[in-house]
Amino acid sequence: MRSLLDLRRVSVVKPKCFSFARRPLRYVNVTPAVPPCEPPQDQPPPLDQSLVKWVSSVLSNPSLDFTKCKEILTHLSPHQFDRVFCEINSSVNPKTLLGFFYFAAESCGYRFSVKSYCGLILLLLASNLNAPARLLLIKLIDGKVPSLFEKAFGDRHVEIAMAMVDLNVGLEKSVGVHICDMLVHLYCSQFKNDGFGLAFDVFRALAGRGAFPSSRTCNFLLSSLVKVGELQRGYEAFEIMRQGVVLDVYIFSTAINLFFKGGRVEDAIKLFMEMEKLGTSPNVVTYNNVIHGLCRSGDLVEALQFKSRMVEKGRMPNLVTYGALINGLVKCEKFDEANNMLREMSEKGFIANEIVYNSLIDGYCRVGKVEEALKIKDDMVSKGIRPNSSTFHSLLRGFCRNDMTEQAQVLLQDMLSRSFPVNIG
Repeated sequence: MRSLLDLRRVSVVKPKCFSFARRPLRYVNVTPAVPPCEPPQDQPPPLDQSLVKWVSSVLSNPSLDFTKCKEILTHLSPHQFDRVFCEINSSVNPKTLLGFFYFAAESCGYRFSVKSYCGLILLLLASNLNAPARLLLIKLIDGKVPSLFEKAFGDRHVEIAMAMVDLNVGLEKSVGVHICDMLVHLYCSQFKNDGFGLAFDVFRALAGRGAFPSSRTCNFLLSSLVKVGELQRGYEAFEIMRQGVVLDVYIFSTAINLFFKGGRVEDAIKLFMEMEKLGTSPNVVTYNNVIHGLCRSGDLVEALQFKSRMVEKGRMPNLVTYGALINGLVKCEKFDEANNMLREMSEKGFIANEIVYNSLIDGYCRVGKVEEALKIKDDMVSKGIRPNSSTFHSLLRGFCRNDMTEQAQVLLQDMLSRSFPVNIG
């Protein structure tokens, strides 16, 4: 219980009252991912108000009385506690209530409903007790606290999200956004090993009830899906975001990258044009995503046009821009243009890194121009950039393809002395 006592050092902001009535945080026209909860058929009997007042007095006290807590548990079932919590949440001490929950769950094996846990988490957030709220949410998601889940949902992750939304939060709107942010962030980070499908399902369920995370969190989710190659879920997530989130330059940039990665070049360009029409100015990352995508698809002419457009709009190309263009030119065997781009890059004050040099070296080796590749390698070393494993492998393949056995043997010994793995396949 020591961790519970430590909570008393945290200042508490008295929360406003919230109700357990089921009403969405914010409504938009999105097809629900899960069916809405049906209201109970039978009206429950009225609560014993003397019992309600007694529970309120115990849980509004700054200190936790464990004897009285045990007695409370003998009088209330989990669903009865839901109803009591609904009536007393404006008067309880959030830290005392948190201690009560942990004591009941860990020492008495009491199984609170998901709704009760979610109500407590929202109460903690409204009281600026963010760290305890986050920890409790992690334990709830991870099944580390005894809790009652409704079988109707079939998915406890979605049930947690729905319980958060179904609680009619009569607090600041920011609390609703905060809990959506926290949920999506946790599934994308703390629980990423369980797959990003969970994060997507929770996001879709929230959006189905009109509750959306902030633009920043939406971009975090979209970026995570793109990073792990969940492109189809990425497309769906972006379409949902379009219906309920104010799209900023970061979401647009990530979505453009998503479409290019999926080979949807025309859609990516259309989205770029759309963001400009909507008054969202592309930044350097946006242009780099477009240029990189066009280079990968072999459309160098349009990629170079976007570089010119970028400069006209006052966005200066950076190392990533030049690297993408040089790599694209090399793949199309336009070595003169690639070297000109390298010189321009140097004149602009950018120092080529090993990725740029390796692109040129590998390109020359693939077309049998090993001597040119060696010149690039020498230039690389003269600039203080050490060749890495990729550099040596490109050269080794070039030597082998051109029957330069002696040079290959010397290079192989050099690689082994540097403990580089050898793979010339």
